[in-house]
Amino acid sequence: MLSIITYNIYLLPISARGIPFMGDKFAVAQEDRATLIASFLGLFDLAILSEVYDNDARRVLPEGLRAKMISQPAATRAQKCAADICTWLKG
Repeated sequence: MLSIITYNIYLLPISARGIPFMGDKFAVAQEDRATLIASFLGLFDLAILSEVYDNDARRVLPEGLRAKMISQPAATRAQKCAADICTWLKG
């Protein structure tokens, strides 16, 4: 069975971090949040992410996902796809 998640991760760009209605702590430590999110996403075969705008945080996601994928016993088609997505995210 294939496990899939869609997730709005709210990695907002620096320009949006000072928006008053979001609170002053909402967009702080985006890279730390990205690391935690990547470790969670490693539980799924396919993750569809939205609002991945912050460039620095976006670079953290592939590293965290790659660490999870390497620990898997065998590469599957879904993991290959995830690796391709990681490469694309790194830009």
